[in-house]
Amino acid sequence: MMQATGLGEFSLHARGREILKDEEGFGGFAGVYPAGDRTFVLLTVASGGQVCPAKFRILEMGASGTAISPLFGSCSPNPRVAVAEDGRLRVQIPAWQRQPAQTVSFGDGALRQGR
Repeated sequence: MMQATGLGEFSLHARGREILKDEEGFGGFAGVYPAGDRTFVLLTVASGGQVCPAKFRILEMGASGTAISPLFGSCSPNPRVAVAEDGRLRVQIPAWQRQPAQTVSFGDGALRQGR
């Protein structure tokens, strides 16, 4: 469940637990990705209008619990997303203005750069 907590702020609850509290700039759900015994949800965090239209977080829900990634992204609103062979969610984000492209993977509650 998601809930607005103030002007431009939101809180996110999953499985009865508060995952994010008073987070700024929720932009929407960018996609849901089932991966065996867990599900990943890519969240868009709108952060700066046309200068930086999007950053991202990943919510991971599975039998072993729920985890949320730190904020990441190059500001591009156009990620390429796939579940990798190792079961992690892989997100490739193109370069945006002066920000370099970024590739991350998330699984078991850990965000890895460049994979």
